[in-house]
Amino acid sequence: QGAGGQGAGGQGGGGQGGGGLVQSLDTSGGHVCALLNTGTVKCWGNNYTGQLADGNSGSAAGVNPLPVVAMIQGVAQLATGSGHTCALMTGGTVKCWGRNTYGELGDGTTISKPLPVSANIQNVTAIATSSGHSCAIVSGGTVKCWGLNNHGQLGNGTTTNSAVPVNVGIQHVTAISTGASHTCAVLNDGSAKCWGRNNYGQLGNGSNIASTTPTAVTLSGISTIGAGVFFSCASLDDGSVKCWGRNLSGQLGNGTTMNSLLPTATNTQNVAAVRVGSDHACALHHDGTVSCWGDNDSGQIGNGGFNASLSPAATNLQNVVTLRSGVEESCALLSDDTVWCWGLNLWGQLGTGALPATLIASSVPVQVVGL
Repeated sequence: QGAGGQGAGGQGGGGQGGGGLVQSLDTSGGHVCALLNTGTVKCWGNNYTGQLADGNSGSAAGVNPLPVVAMIQGVAQLATGSGHTCALMTGGTVKCWGRNTYGELGDGTTISKPLPVSANIQNVTAIATSSGHSCAIVSGGTVKCWGLNNHGQLGNGTTTNSAVPVNVGIQHVTAISTGASHTCAVLNDGSAKCWGRNNYGQLGNGSNIASTTPTAVTLSGISTIGAGVFFSCASLDDGSVKCWGRNLSGQLGNGTTMNSLLPTATNTQNVAAVRVGSDHACALHHDGTVSCWGDNDSGQIGNGGFNASLSPAATNLQNVVTLRSGVEESCALLSDDTVWCWGLNLWGQLGTGALPATLIASSVPVQVVGL
């Protein structure tokens, strides 16, 4: 399963970098991409389906452990899915590349592409991607989604896949996040709506019934939101975090392993943004530090251990300006323009330049080299 796609658009405390070499980054599902201040892109990690956009595909683990220059320029925002990547261009168009089994590239086909192709959409202000679908906020605050729709994650009232963007019946959207099989959006009044699969209550509406159209989350005062595999989290204007859905690994961060159909308070505060992986979540605090909680089989919490944490655990990072979480890994951009990643390293997604024989997970942040 792909990790929760990262929230996009209006996501305070985790968007742009400090204006130096690296402007922003995104990670999800085994590969990472960084947007440089020149408008060019570098990616590293898994390239089995061409998601690095370097003109190749089918790369074995560790063949590209260092960042490679993607064949794309003029990028405003990046969004990485499990097998594909999308880029919002400065003119409001979208280009995608990689796996296209379900039409997640949005070009009207289901043929995978190792190089960027244009999605059939314009006037876009933010994008988000996940394991099989992609979504975009369009100028004016409406949303379009495309790709896999087996659980209604496209939000258009059907469960039919679409290789072209379809309209979601929602307005006034400022941020969006794509989970493995559900999607969540923040509205300009601080409320949120989610749609798609709901078997563990990941839509946050008090039920476990799926919804093919947006349904209101029982929460207000939301600043950022993140959708994972079977859970979701939101940071609030008061600096607190609430999560809902599955809690087998403690990914709700409330000190228990009890699932919740409604938002439940996470044991943390002073949070600027929350980021969600498959079964773990991380918070970027206002002081530039990071804490994480939930599943930790690959060290994705970043606290030096491999045991799950039912409450937020501090990493050793400081001066973080951008935070992103993937399936079982996370990455952070610091104010000095360095990028640090931790967790799973099966495909070289930590960017350390390790040889294939030494692609081991790291339970503490390690610096990406080659940017």
